[in-house]
Amino acid sequence: MIETLKRLAIEAFPQEACAFICGEDVLPVENKHYNPLEEFEVDPEEFDRIEAEWGPITGFFHSHPGGPDCPSGADMQAQVTLGVPFWICSTDGEWASHPFSWGGEDRPPLVGRQFRHGVTDCYSLIRDYYLLERGIDLPEYPRSWEWWQNGGNLYLENLTKGPWDKVDAAEVQAGDLAIFKIGKALSPNHGGVYLGGPRGLMLHHTAGGESHDPSRLSKREPVSRWMNYLVGWYRYRGG
Repeated sequence: MIETLKRLAIEAFPQEACAFICGEDVLPVENKHYNPLEEFEVDPEEFDRIEAEWGPITGFFHSHPGGPDCPSGADMQAQVTLGVPFWICSTDGEWASHPFSWGGEDRPPLVGRQFRHGVTDCYSLIRDYYLLERGIDLPEYPRSWEWWQNGGNLYLENLTKGPWDKVDAAEVQAGDLAIFKIGKALSPNHGGVYLGGPRGLMLHHTAGGESHDPSRLSKREPVSRWMNYLVGWYRYRGG
């Protein structure tokens, strides 16, 4: 299946390729968007046709001509709406990156996962920690790369809407959420989960200058190293 997705991406270049996935079958469909060089749109009737002929849809694929090698906020919203795993690869028309997916039940280990914005980034790690360790399914927040420089305020806007209470530093306990503002960001742009213990460890996943950076791994380290960037501590109410 992987090689089929890469081939579709290359063949469709410079437009975005689209395909449904049913099990191991990859079923290309026409990109109906008025600007197929930068966006995708599929005829709603294709959903019914594919399911009638091939059975349940288990995934959806589209390509990113010229990149980036991560989902956009619109991609993430579409995945939430359709409720099936999404697949993406980038291509220059001659070469295609290895397709990646998100939105399924498989999750990489909390420590040592590679950075990919929107898939395995700081908020993805927080969501997975709360689900796996606390049984709390936090909502997904569709976001585009560098939202913190483009008017977005992912953490503070959504924390104030949800069941989160701000706590004093003297009252912090394991499982609390730390929010940071790093570098020249216009809004708080990083979060981690406090793990506590003798060393005061935090679980987090930092970004670099690229939306996909395999060298950036999620890790545990003393939260004291990040206190200069701290915005505040938050606790999930009833968690």
